[in-house]
Amino acid sequence: MRNKEIHIKKKEITILVIIVIIGTILSLWLYLTKNDTTEGVVYYNDQVVLVFDITENSIYHVQGDYGMLNIEVKDDQYRVFDVDCPNHNCEKVGWVKMGSSTPIVCLPNNIYIVQK
Repeated sequence: MRNKEIHIKKKEITILVIIVIIGTILSLWLYLTKNDTTEGVVYYNDQVVLVFDITENSIYHVQGDYGMLNIEVKDDQYRVFDVDCPNHNCEKVGWVKMGSSTPIVCLPNNIYIVQK
């Protein structure tokens, strides 16, 4: 009976070691593949209409299907504000930090913003 208990403990240790190794590999992969871009890209009707530097403070204006969309870039982040659309969901996204994979989408204007 005692040998069986030792055998089970060895299996548990092996499983824990495998889990730790897999977790380390996944963490390293996520760290190495993170988005280090400093460019934001604005698409209108699936075509690039603006590429901006996230590290340079500025304000941009893009005309969409419904009206104007304004983009503020400040302190290595950007946001959409004062948008001519009925729901303002794109404004509710708030500030997007450099390196984030969060898109800003304005469906009524057919505009979306991502980091390259």
